[in-house]
This record gives sequence, C-alpha cells and structure tokens, in this order.
Amino acid sequence: MKLSVDKADLGVPAGDRRVRVCERCEANISQELWTCPECGANLSDTNGVETMSTSFDSELARANLLRMRAEFRQAEDVCLRVLKRFPNSVAAHTLLGDIYSDQGLLEQSAQWYELALDLDPTSSSDRQKLDDVREQMKERDHISSIEQLGLPEVKAPEISKYGIATVIGLIILLSIVYAVRHGKIGGSSNPTVITTPIRATPDMNAAVAPTGNTNAKPSDSTTPVTSNNDDASATIGAPSEDRNLFQLIAQKSTVGTHLVSVLVDPRTRNATLTYTCAPDEDERKIGALLAKTALEQSAESTMVTIRSTKSDRLTYMADVPRTRFSETQTADWQQKATSPDAWIPYILTNEWPTKAPTDSGTTPATDSTAPATATSGTGDTTTNSATVDAFPDVPENHWATEKKGSKD
Repeated sequence: MKLSVDKADLGVPAGDRRVRVCERCEANISQELWTCPECGANLSDTNGVETMSTSFDSELARANLLRMRAEFRQAEDVCLRVLKRFPNSVAAHTLLGDIYSDQGLLEQSAQWYELALDLDPTSSSDRQKLDDVREQMKERDHISSIEQLGLPEVKAPEISKYGIATVIGLIILLSIVYAVRHGKIGGSSNPTVITTPIRATPDMNAAVAPTGNTNAKPSDSTTPVTSNNDDASATIGAPSEDRNLFQLIAQKSTVGTHLVSVLVDPRTRNATLTYTCAPDEDERKIGALLAKTALEQSAESTMVTIRSTKSDRLTYMADVPRTRFSETQTADWQQKATSPDAWIPYILTNEWPTKAPTDSGTTPATDSTAPATATSGTGDTTTNSATVDAFPDVPENHWATEKKGSKD
C-alpha cells in the first residue's frame, strides 16, 4: 500500500488530505476503509493485491489506438472514463496530453502533462513532452506577433540543387587552374628544379672566343652579353650540357654569381665562360676562379676560355689550359709560389687586350704577381723576365704561350 498527496479537485474531503491509494485500480480510499469500494480489493492483505486490473490496461490501449487513428473525440472520452474510475492514473493523464498535442491544442496538452508530473515528478518522458509543447507555444506566439505587426517573416535562404552544382563546378575549375599554373598537371612527377638562375642571351652561340691575332680588336658586330639574375627564361632551348655545367660552376665557385653563360664545344669539350664584373673588380681574378671551378667540374675539358663584360661591353678575354692549372695544384709549385694568388697570372694565356710596349722597350706588368705578356710580330707572346726570376726552378718554356693554330 502507498500514500499519495491528495488533490481537492479529485473529490477528496478537505479534512482528509492524506489517503491510501488502491494498488489495483489507483482509487483514493479513506484510511478508515480496508476494502476498496471501486474494485473490492482487500487493502489489509497487500500480498494478494494485483498491480493493475486487466480492464484498466485494455481501456488505455483502446484510447491510444483511437488517437493514432485520429479519432480524437472517442479517445478523449475513453480516457475521461478511466480517470473517473482511477483519478491518480499517470498514464491516463499523459495520454490525454498526447491527444490534445496531436490536435494542436497546446495549452490543454501542457495542462495534462503538468498534472501527470504532479502525480509522478520523476517521469522524464512527461517532462520532455511538456518542454516540447511549451517550445511550440513560444514559436506560435512569435509568428502570431509578427503577423499582427505586419513584419515580413525572415526565412533562411534556400539553395537549389542547381546552385550547389554551380558552386562545386567553380571549385573544381579553380583547383584545375591552380594545379596547371603551379606545375601540378601536365608535367613530370619529379620535375627538375633549377635553384640557381641560368643567365644567358639567345645569341650565346654566336659569342665565341677569337682564335686569330691577339692584337685584333673585337668587331663592332659583337653583341655584349648582359646579366639578368632574375630571369632564367633566356636559356630556354640551350643544350643540357651547357645548363648542367652552368649550375655546377654557379653553385660551387666562390664567385659563381658573376657567371652569365656557359658554352661547351661538343668537338673539343672545351668551355667558354662569360661573366660580368663591376668597374672596380679584378676581372682577371674572377675569371681565373671561374675557370678553376670549370676545370674541376668538367674532366673532359682541356681548355677554358673566359670572357669578361663591364657595362654591357666585352672588356677582357683569356685562355686557361688544363696543363697549367694542373701544375699549380702540385705541392712543389705551391711551395715555390711567392703569394697566394701567384697561380692566377700563371694559368692565364692569350690574354686580350694585350699591353702595348712602352718607349723603353719593356712590357708593363698587369699585376704585381702576374707575368706581363707582349705579342711578337708572329703572334707569339713573351713573358716578363721579372716573373721568370720569381720562379727560378720553373723551366722557361712554361711561361711561353701556345701559338695560334690559325689566324683570322
């Protein structure tokens, strides 16, 4: 047997607020009675009382079936008949709330859910139903206020399937354009990356070293090679051998940034280097350093020709034979050298322009340690005797330059 707080509107006398509830039919029974006047259950014998009568369950099931069929009036009558017999039935109160909610009668539905919660405050399902009904009431009141004030109803923008397809198409198109412009499509999977700009001009093949008389001046048709550190497009179409050697020299030489172009002769494997110098820079030293790196990186080259430009004009040329460069790398030669840069004038041959003899018949030296050269009438060059004296153990024929194979 259980106790429940009685309600005045359920017919309980005002002087008796605590009554017993029949566990079989949930009827309110005075504490003086030991037999339920509704179902005849013996209230003193709790072990023999059934929890709910069969007729009570069948009536509520029938009312719920009528609600699902939208026969709301008949379902409401059945529930009210059940509540008349069993006023404390939580299930009957909840079912009436469902019936009114399905009809859109939100106020009546909320009242029945509240009564069900009063009977069983722990019912989470009834609490959720009451919250949902109250939320619907707020939304309905909001819409009604807008209609009364004549305000336009704000709706979320609707995106049609065509709009979605258009947006997806634009995204795909932009992705393809980005991939093409950045080399993701249409190129090899492992493209060759050139980290050092290759600087050359389209007429690089026409710029060759003179092979005739060293006293001859460059013709006016010679096009000076200019440097363009930021634009590597001028080398498009250049042979791969030229590009590869250019990259090696530019990366490994201490003066690699001066290099403008590299031309490898496929017949002799000799290389021609063109580089730039500022007006106050030593073009002989820069050229010698570049030639040194070229000979170290190209084992097949026996000769390197260097060409220096200043202010877009060709100002200096020379040949660097591998034989002389190899001699400067020996320990014996380096021990006899009078200065760290003594190897520079030694490896430079066939220099242009040559220094003209002075009135006293001597040849001025172009560098404090460089052998000054002069051109004889036959096109051969001679060496300053002061330089020969600086290296007494070096044979004299080492200072003589190679004769020209042909004349212009």
